[in-house]
Amino acid sequence: PVPASATNGTDSMEYWYESIDGNYGSENAPTETGCYRVTATFGETDLYKETTAVAEFTIEPKPLTSAMISISMDDAVFNGGVKTPDIAVRDGDKTLVPGMDYTVSGDTSATGAGTYTIAVQGTGNYTGTAEKTWTVTKADMSVSAEDVKATYDGTAYRIAVKAPEGAVITYSTDGENYVTETPVYIGAGVYIVHYQVTKANYNTVTGSAAVIITARPITITAEDQSKTYGDNDPAYTWKIVSGDLVSGDRLTGIAVTRTDSGEDAGSYVITATQETGANPNYEIEFVDGELTIERREISDAMVELGSELIADGKTQTQEIQSVTVTNRKGETMEVTYDVTGSTGREPGAYRMTITGTGNFIGTITYSFVIAPAAPDNTAAGTSPRTGDDSRLWLWFALMLVSCTSMVRITRCSKRKKRG
Repeated sequence: PVPASATNGTDSMEYWYESIDGNYGSENAPTETGCYRVTATFGETDLYKETTAVAEFTIEPKPLTSAMISISMDDAVFNGGVKTPDIAVRDGDKTLVPGMDYTVSGDTSATGAGTYTIAVQGTGNYTGTAEKTWTVTKADMSVSAEDVKATYDGTAYRIAVKAPEGAVITYSTDGENYVTETPVYIGAGVYIVHYQVTKANYNTVTGSAAVIITARPITITAEDQSKTYGDNDPAYTWKIVSGDLVSGDRLTGIAVTRTDSGEDAGSYVITATQETGANPNYEIEFVDGELTIERREISDAMVELGSELIADGKTQTQEIQSVTVTNRKGETMEVTYDVTGSTGREPGAYRMTITGTGNFIGTITYSFVIAPAAPDNTAAGTSPRTGDDSRLWLWFALMLVSCTSMVRITRCSKRKKRG
């Protein structure tokens, strides 16, 4: 076009614009794309004749760019409905008209979450194709899982995850490797289970819950036992006095012992314990028992007297060489005892009383004799002469003591056989 600054010394200059194809003619410069001719006419002056200049020019379509495209949407979160974005194309301050300046193709609407692409094709005064993406974001799912708490009862326990219908739930025991099968637990312990919930168009949800199985409470007591002093300890046993075992279970590693190894008559504590790590599914409370060692009865004791007593006009004491009993092991045991009635002065038969003390109990009576002193005219230890009955009573006493001793020996012999 003729530059606006061109002049021939006059201010009279006119422009005329027309399209080459004849569809446009105006004093105003065209804005639409196309081929044009401009005619500039300079008016006549005192010095110059009227002059006309002609030039041709072309207005090319403007290329579209993605920066010219804007996409907006009131709610871009998936909700199961159709999402249609608002598309606007602007050239500076000018808003382009769809259908006149451009057309739109591609993903102009969507129902699922994801990223979509539209293509804007320039028409008329615009050319080229520009793309723009828009997104429907995933929705959040309502997922929950609670800890499972139980007391060991042999039942298998697992967590329960509540999720929308159609969701896929996977589980992990280490938080890294997931499987579709739910872990199950039977024994006492605390187990952490991780879960992952996925569903199309929803954000993945991860979390964890615990299976807490407490040990089953039971009470075990060491059973009371007894024995007689000198015998071996009985077999120690225990029993459940509170609670019960799950069907098919058996307790192992439990031992019953007494804390004091003393063997004197009295009471001793019996304790029940278990090995470390034994019976992990049970919370066991142990109750002590009692071992009672009874004093041994001396009613069948064997008594051995000391030297024979002969009257000498003084009070004498019959010495006891030993008092013994036999236990169930066949061992001879020395009896501790007190004795009464073991003294005498005059010749004759006496009965002493032996009472067990310490680890022994009971009493027995035992006969002893104080023999008369021999007369001067009779040798000690000889039989009385015919008609001399001065020592006849002594022979009867000795026979009585001998018979008593024989009966006691016979009883002891029978008892030993039974033992």
